[in-house]
Amino acid sequence: MLPQGASTLWIVLLALPLATIALPSCTTTIDGVQYDLTPLKRPVNAPYTVQDSRDLETNYTFNICDDVDSSVLPQGLQFIPDASSVPAFQIQSGPQLAYQLSSPADSGWSFSLLGMYQACTRCRSLYTLVGCLADVELKARGIMLGYTGGASDWCPSPASGGQASRALRLAVECAPHTSSSSVAYQSVIETQDCHYEIYLKSVFGCPVACLAGSGSSVTVCGGRGVCGFDAAAQAAYCICDKGFDGPNCDKSESSLSCWALESLTFTARICRDRRESRQEGALC
Repeated sequence: MLPQGASTLWIVLLALPLATIALPSCTTTIDGVQYDLTPLKRPVNAPYTVQDSRDLETNYTFNICDDVDSSVLPQGLQFIPDASSVPAFQIQSGPQLAYQLSSPADSGWSFSLLGMYQACTRCRSLYTLVGCLADVELKARGIMLGYTGGASDWCPSPASGGQASRALRLAVECAPHTSSSSVAYQSVIETQDCHYEIYLKSVFGCPVACLAGSGSSVTVCGGRGVCGFDAAAQAAYCICDKGFDGPNCDKSESSLSCWALESLTFTARICRDRRESRQEGALC
């Protein structure tokens, strides 16, 4: 029989909630431009699944910034190296194999700019080796989420003479005219042996500075413009359609006052001239 103090301590410990492991952030800032893929994260038991259009026996099941619960995958699969839950799997229906494409979510992931992804994929389709560097003028184009540390079985590495680990990158392009509740799937590409890229489109592939609203009503630049990058200010901003202005393109040009445009020398001069001649103009 335990002493009374020890018994009380044991009861208190049982009453404490179990600690949860905090996952790395799904938000990143690169060269002053912030992206947040958190809204694209799904429950671990309801992941994304896309099929390789060139290999109908292969599909990719993945989550964004979280694991996929391996128990929801098709029954009868042989998991390689094991059935641990990780953010992404490559599933081959013929031999019934499920390869891990990453280490567990708490191991983290990487971010990089989408840059010239489309140009690179066109070159790859012609089997041409190109250097796929991010275009510094297109830092608002989108973001890439990278997973590494997957299974190495059947992945030879000519450079090392050993085996290479599988890896997956999710290229999320800024798509102003897609619904905030949907993700458009485009293609799967094997960039090198056992390294894969899946190309997606979403409003959440756009910089945070260009997003407005919440939930299913999130829009890019109010639906009246596109997101661009100001190299001088090192910041993302909305390039508004004709007739609109403001940080989220939510103001018509006729509603803008002179004091709000003082930083624009040309417009300020026009307004000043109109005031001096006592003419009422649309901008003044």
